[in-house]
Amino acid sequence: MVGPRKEHLILFVDDDPDDQYLLSSAVNKMDDPPQFRAVSSAEQMFSFLQDCEAQDPVTLPSLILLDLNMPGIDGKEALFKLRSSSAYSCIPVVVYTTSNSDYDINDSYRLGASSFIRKPATLSDMQTCMETLCRYWFDVVALSIN
Repeated sequence: MVGPRKEHLILFVDDDPDDQYLLSSAVNKMDDPPQFRAVSSAEQMFSFLQDCEAQDPVTLPSLILLDLNMPGIDGKEALFKLRSSSAYSCIPVVVYTTSNSDYDINDSYRLGASSFIRKPATLSDMQTCMETLCRYWFDVVALSIN
């Protein structure tokens, strides 16, 4: 392991408060949970990222989980803006959605998604998904230093 997961922050962008609660619960049940922050819109995500950058770029999230279906700026537009930004383009973005559409999968990767995950149906499956995701992104791969 590279370092304690507490040094990592996952930013979850989803307008559904139930999904925010369930994912937060799944993360908190992990043995070595990373920090976790949920916001309800892409606009809030960009505001959060700008605040982090203004404080210290090291405080930027290690990973962003992004829902596609949100009011206002949807997930695809948010992904495009993240990948177009020199400040945020190196942050891995995992599309985390209920969509089963091949078009959404292909479009997400074309726009620069690091991965595409369909939201698990149960809390247990969600916890397994998050443990696997954290193991991969925080223990296996080398992340860019902000």
